[in-house]
Amino acid sequence: MTIAFHRRKLFAMSVPQKFSDWACDPRRTLEERYGAELLIEWLASTWKKKHDIKEETNYEADRLRKKERQLNPAHEPNYSRKDAERTEEVLPEMKQYTVSWNDDRPLRDLSVLRFCPPLESIELRNTEIRDWSPLLF
Repeated sequence: MTIAFHRRKLFAMSVPQKFSDWACDPRRTLEERYGAELLIEWLASTWKKKHDIKEETNYEADRLRKKERQLNPAHEPNYSRKDAERTEEVLPEMKQYTVSWNDDRPLRDLSVLRFCPPLESIELRNTEIRDWSPLLF
């Protein structure tokens, strides 16, 4: 299933808590942490570009990592506080968000969107979302 929203601005809930604190809180569920992992991956290139860090992408390794996630229902998201802080730094620059391609684990929780600024578009593919309330605007 593909869901795409294109509107002037999509507003997520604003929360006073910092993204890095939320993402690294051990009370986060597996699905919340997976949503954080996807957001961190999405914004990693934005952070690198901002800091003029050039790094060649290994597309085959990326494909295999996603395939492994897809085949493992108990996938443990793997990111550090530093990764979350870098994401937090560039979150205000985020205008669009595309998540979960067909060769990756389905996204099941949208609570991470509360930390996103108003988005111009969001595209969700291969999801198993039950609670769409973070998209209410």
